[in-house]
Amino acid sequence: MRLLLAAYRSRSLSVAVLTPAQFAARTQAGWSGEAQPASALLRLPSGVAVEDLAALCVASQDVTTRWIDPPERVSAVHDKARCLALLARAGLPVPPTVVVRRDDAPDLSELPGEAFVVKPNRGSSGRGVTVGLGREDAARRASAFAELCGPALIQPLLGGGIDRRLLVLGGQVVAAMERVPAGADGRANTVYGASARSIQPNAEECRLAIAAAEVTGLLVAGVDLLKDGDRHVLLEVNTCPGLVALGSASGVDVGTMLVNLVLSEASFD
Repeated sequence: MRLLLAAYRSRSLSVAVLTPAQFAARTQAGWSGEAQPASALLRLPSGVAVEDLAALCVASQDVTTRWIDPPERVSAVHDKARCLALLARAGLPVPPTVVVRRDDAPDLSELPGEAFVVKPNRGSSGRGVTVGLGREDAARRASAFAELCGPALIQPLLGGGIDRRLLVLGGQVVAAMERVPAGADGRANTVYGASARSIQPNAEECRLAIAAAEVTGLLVAGVDLLKDGDRHVLLEVNTCPGLVALGSASGVDVGTMLVNLVLSEASFD
């Protein structure tokens, strides 16, 4: 947020940070003499409350604001199982995945390998993710999570947990980094100590990242890929990719690039 606010203010633009509830309330009140925002850049991680995002989806229909990725598209991508299914239907490679819901008896017989990852269907920054579980432990962990917190995904551990994040803005890859998990934790998130370094993605990685953004309809997408043997697979599409680690690793001023996208899409000078 600090990077984005600095980039906005460097262009002498008026900017405000609003929660979904605040935006919905102001819309319901007719903005009480305030001018409606000319544009809105959503920075909502996958773990945002479903009801808050639903309220924002309703409010977005009653304003003239130009959304940089409408709430409806963001909401669809926050559902990881739904997003993976959408990518697979488009013919894009994704990891084999079992979705576990409450009262399910998980069947992992068709998942390859002997080490697995369990993750929440909604969540961000590696919260709730457990890496390196055996087949039975993964099934038990996913079932327990689904019972208490909602659907969980089970996937085989691919590529040693090393992933590559490509930032796609307006249909172009503008920055990329590789993240290596720290120690036995196995989560490739810098908030958990993973190291990040700049990379030059190859043509296939760029093609997949751009295709994933196009299929999901996102102007802003952090696309995570894993290496599976000789091919790459799309692990996740993030609507709110972290900017600090990506900017530090790549050397790209991602905050300014993101604000420039907002201005171009809103037809500002």
